[in-house]
Amino acid sequence: MSNTNAPNKLEDIAQSFIDQAGHCAALGSSLMPVLLEAAARDIKDGGIAASLMAEWEGHPVMGALPLRFSGALHHLVLTGHGGELNLFYPTAPDGSYKGNSGDADILWPAVCNVIKEQEETVRAFLSHPPQTNEVRRSAVLLGGFLKIAEAYSLPLQLFEIGASAGLNLNWDKFFYSINHEDGTKVSWGDETNPLTLPIDWHGPLPPLDAPLHIAGRYGCDVKPVDLSDDETVRHLEAFIWPDQPDRLVRLRNAISIARTNDTHVEEADATSWVAQMVSPEKPSKVRVLYHSIMWSYLPETSQNAIRNALEEAGSRADKNTPLAWLRMEHPGPDLNKPPELTLTLWPERQTQRLAVAHPHGASLRWFSSPRGAVA
Repeated sequence: MSNTNAPNKLEDIAQSFIDQAGHCAALGSSLMPVLLEAAARDIKDGGIAASLMAEWEGHPVMGALPLRFSGALHHLVLTGHGGELNLFYPTAPDGSYKGNSGDADILWPAVCNVIKEQEETVRAFLSHPPQTNEVRRSAVLLGGFLKIAEAYSLPLQLFEIGASAGLNLNWDKFFYSINHEDGTKVSWGDETNPLTLPIDWHGPLPPLDAPLHIAGRYGCDVKPVDLSDDETVRHLEAFIWPDQPDRLVRLRNAISIARTNDTHVEEADATSWVAQMVSPEKPSKVRVLYHSIMWSYLPETSQNAIRNALEEAGSRADKNTPLAWLRMEHPGPDLNKPPELTLTLWPERQTQRLAVAHPHGASLRWFSSPRGAVA
């Protein structure tokens, strides 16, 4: 990129950091907004962060550049190279966290010192796209899976796109603690499982007693995470926001479950994979395609191709070979709107908006059928 375009490029990058800081604040982080806003100021001032971002050629928002930057710093902390940053990061493995996260005047100099010491490592990490595998989203997806099980009383054959490490392929092996708005607490799953997912629930409950059997688990990702590689796992952990250690604990427990169950994710493009996997009719099984917070990262051509593959497969579905499409995604291109849980069923070709949810799965509002039905 020419020098005449460089200032505008850095201004756009700085703005992406400011916008991401707002998103992080809205989702309960106190450290991330301070860190990202300080980085934005440094980028505008031509500081060390500006020198890091000068080589960036992608779109700062679609490429999640602010999260790559914060992930690079968290990775240094988790791998024992955080230096002064450990004082500000609750997830520091050496227990040296001092609770200074909210003071940018203290935090940013520590960030600069660590970058100077580990600049090449930070630059290398910026090439890694964020893959958070937010397992708490399974608490949102759960209601949809139970609706499918209730509708057909058939085993579910699971197909997840954008599966990353495949952690949410094991959603039925987690324990769910549901805090209802009326003050009651209900649960689903085996409480002896190592992973508990709490969720604040508003509105009617889904059919928690629906008969459930899983007939198979399949996932794909353009860059699947190899859970047998400890360094790859550290990269996955690094994208957890460091002042939310409870998310890190849940991630590590989910990784343990996936390793125990030998969860496998195929390296494949979602477009061709979906057509291949959902087209064959499997008698006495429900084919369930699902995904969470990944749809907006697909090109429009890929989105249309997946829709067409589902319509084609759905046109041949019947009560003995049904097809379901369950997704937790932002409605349309506006990522500021809360994600919606939507379910389409074939052969009925019926689409229902089931819920609106917190992006990380902390809470949701479940709709009754009359309000939720849209087609």
